[in-house]
Amino acid sequence: MFWYLVICLLMLYPYAIHRAGLQTGRKTRHIALMIALLILWFFMAFRGIGVGVDTKHYAYVFSQFDQIPFSKVFTAVTYANESENWTFDFEPGYRLVNKLLSLFFTTPQAITVFNSTVILVLWYFLIKRDSPNFLLSVWLFLTLGVYQTEMNVTRNAIAILMVYNAFPYLRSREFPKYLAVCVFASLFHVAALIFVPVYFVVWGMKLHPKRMAVLVGLACVVGVLFPLISPLIISIVPGRFAKYFQRNNEKLGSLIVGVLNGGFFLLTLLLIPKKQRAQVFRRERLGVMLLTINLCFFGLNIGLGYASRMAALFGPYLVILIPRMLSLIGSRSRRTDAAILISALSGVQYVLRMLINNIGGTLPYEFCW
Repeated sequence: MFWYLVICLLMLYPYAIHRAGLQTGRKTRHIALMIALLILWFFMAFRGIGVGVDTKHYAYVFSQFDQIPFSKVFTAVTYANESENWTFDFEPGYRLVNKLLSLFFTTPQAITVFNSTVILVLWYFLIKRDSPNFLLSVWLFLTLGVYQTEMNVTRNAIAILMVYNAFPYLRSREFPKYLAVCVFASLFHVAALIFVPVYFVVWGMKLHPKRMAVLVGLACVVGVLFPLISPLIISIVPGRFAKYFQRNNEKLGSLIVGVLNGGFFLLTLLLIPKKQRAQVFRRERLGVMLLTINLCFFGLNIGLGYASRMAALFGPYLVILIPRMLSLIGSRSRRTDAAILISALSGVQYVLRMLINNIGGTLPYEFCW
């Protein structure tokens, strides 16, 4: 926990640069953003092999690729541990990345550095383009647990961040370009393909507070009732798909994350003047839809174990959505006060969460040396 508190304190440095820029009239937002993400990159890239549940598995798989010829890059069986009793398969694009890196580097730390670099670069472009409050987005990225989670689900993170960066094509209804990015991202993790139907959901359904609440409520009801029908479904589907319909035995932690996501959205909505609240569902149509899908999957997670993994595909966009919602507040002083309140509350829940939950197996933290 100590090192994560150190990271939080280091965030004061880019914040000070930003404040100095406001006082002198200089444009320092981009510099502050780069420094903030460089700090996060350092701790993500040079973490020890035991930081994160999956880190050691990615490292071990990487160590096998220097012995795999190019002719078998896409077909060779790779193992997650030295016992070789657990296969760890990758999509073609990520397999090729491992092979190319293995031509130049022998240390397994290379794949951790590569993953961290790609993830933070994609976050840089996403925040720079879509967030009206860079440092608030970085702070939410850290304190809402996205940062720690992405230390584990690296292929997943790379793939969905590619799609997030393609959202301008979704907003401008350029489906062929959006589809092309989704397909390319699926070469790193096939879960990216779920964003293809999201395009049609966003433009085919209008959300308002009541409809959003009804959808989430229905998902919770289905989640509660699902264990009653899951044995029937498991008996019908092919064996390899059965695991996706099993009951959830560790749902409390996931439900808390869902409640926190919904709570921060609701609080942000209440901080916006009543006249501007309707604009949230109109101007932030995409972000609200992604959050609704996220909360629905958390509702399903009450009885469907795999649903929390699906929820994780849509939750990170809250990092962008909350600052965009706050930008609708016309009064600058009120907007600043709202951002401070959100920052303080997210910081408090972050500390409490670390005390009761080892986020993604990233505690205790240690460096690779």
